[in-house]
Amino acid sequence: MEETGFELKNIRLKVFTSEEGPKHYNWILFIFLADIKRIN
Repeated sequence: MEETGFELKNIRLKVFTSEEGPKHYNWILFIFLADIKRIN
């Protein structure tokens, strides 16, 4: 379970990309798709 109270199942990586910014600022972005169950 994640800190938001969501339980993630069947997690799949859909996209990853990178971006170059100014000096010392480079990013990698990962986008996932999952089935979500709210835990109270």
